[in-house]
Amino acid sequence: MNSVHDCGGMDGFGPVVPPGYDGTEPVFKSDWERRMLAVFMATIGPFYSDDEFRQSRECLEPAKYLTRSYYEQWWFAVTRLMLEKALVAPQALAARLTPVQQEPALEPAPLDTPPLDAAQLLAALREGATTRIDDATRAPAFAVGQRVLTRNLNPPTHTRLPRYCRGKKGEVVKVHGLFALPDVRALGDEDTRQWCYAVRFTLRELWGEDAAAGDSLTIDLWDSYLVPDPAGDAA
Repeated sequence: MNSVHDCGGMDGFGPVVPPGYDGTEPVFKSDWERRMLAVFMATIGPFYSDDEFRQSRECLEPAKYLTRSYYEQWWFAVTRLMLEKALVAPQALAARLTPVQQEPALEPAPLDTPPLDAAQLLAALREGATTRIDDATRAPAFAVGQRVLTRNLNPPTHTRLPRYCRGKKGEVVKVHGLFALPDVRALGDEDTRQWCYAVRFTLRELWGEDAAAGDSLTIDLWDSYLVPDPAGDAA
């Protein structure tokens, strides 16, 4: 989240609830949106990670990002990844997008990993997936109750450290464990693991004195996002 995708804490976008929504709106506006979700679910995991998908969405130009629908953004992200990873040939994609040209069907590039069939996909959805590993030789850098300061990071690619909480003071309230670092996993690195923590910030620390006193926000953050707070540990 270091692009137009990172809208947290920003205002001026208007209400989230769609005009006229009465609770009966269909899940998909059009049939192609349903198909887009199916393509995503069949390809994420075997061919790219969720962090790579987020990174791909963030590559959409800001003006286009803000004027495209939710599943149009998904179409851009998945198409970009499939082309990058040679899951589909550019000519085959172009032929699908321009059927009126009556071009002959083109075979996609050969795959090293076969796609999931329906039974495998259902099993994957039920079981879920995690990047967590257990390593007793690696101790966390921070402990529950410790005060921390978030770094002011501005990477050109994906990160899970939102802009609105950079350079802010918080408190570790839970140590989750060792997980893949999204920043590098978005670029294809599946091996780099860091400790992940639930860090609580007061709303006034994030938004200033106009925020409600006593309210807080808890965010999951990784080792490289944090440094010890020079003011010391929580009382």
